[in-house]
Amino acid sequence: QDLLELSQAYKEKLQQLMEVFDVASKELQLNQLEKEMNRQDFWEDTTHAQRVSKEAASLRSQLE
Repeated sequence: QDLLELSQAYKEKLQQLMEVFDVASKELQLNQLEKEMNRQDFWEDTTHAQRVSKEAASLRSQLE
């Protein structure tokens, strides 16, 4: 029983760590997209710009 409880505790800690790394990954990705969006020529390819803008908005929403 103790081993089972210990296993569950490790599983919960691992899940918390995975969430932290997921947040860090999303923040990094958002930062890269924002840099791209700040380029002067960003809107020259409107299809690409719309996709990047939607992806950035989605990441912002997930990080709130």
